Amino acid sequence: MNNQKTNMVLKKFVKYLSENGYPNLRVDGYPDEINRITPDIDVIAGPFAIEHTSIDTISRLRELTKWFEDIVGDPKEDFPNIQFRLNISFRYNAIKKGHDSAMIINALKNWIAKEAPLLNDTRQKEIKIPHVPFALKITKQSDRPPGVIYSRGVENDETFPIRFENLIRRKLPKLSKYKDEFITILLIENNDGLMDKSIMINSINKNFIKDILNSVDQFWYADTTFFYDVEFENITSDIRFA
Repeated sequence: MNNQKTNMVLKKFVKYLSENGYPNLRVDGYPDEINRITPDIDVIAGPFAIEHTSIDTISRLRELTKWFEDIVGDPKEDFPNIQFRLNISFRYNAIKKGHDSAMIINALKNWIAKEAPLLNDTRQKEIKIPHVPFALKITKQSDRPPGVIYSRGVENDETFPIRFENLIRRKLPKLSKYKDEFITILLIENNDGLMDKSIMINSINKNFIKDILNSVDQFWYADTTFFYDVEFENITSDIRFA
């Protein structure tokens, strides 16, 4: 197992599967901890052989991440009684040195508490909030589990496709040897709040479909930007098997 956090993500994922179609599913073993001779997958759980990987959307994010975390705080604590799902996105470099963080935080909280409940459900609507010095894109969904989710939009990073391809290629041999007996899953984690999953999907579709088909049955995306509210999504149907 790579580290404690990876272990926790995998356990959450298995729990998610058990609650969504595979009752009583549990972790049956950690092949990479048993096999010390060759690289191996992370988890066996019932019919699934699961390999985890993670990638940053762009490089050199740390200097921007602290500002982002200061602004968004803990939405689950700030809005415990919200009745709808509200996704708020802004550009990863929108927050600048010298911005009045306290003013931005108060403006966002006031808008979410007073104005967001009055909105009809909407997807990717751009808004401008007084005292917030950058534009926001919001998605409101009353039929999703309630909560406030912040994310950051990002320009295309020219290094991403090759970084991603190299990362995935290292994972394929581990999964391929399990494909005949198990449903093989590649679980791709991102925790920087920037990922547009279409970037990931397009990279898979464009660069190495044939290699993946020989190794992977299902592709899952794990957004762990806020670890208290990990979101898992099966993106297999988005992969074009050409």
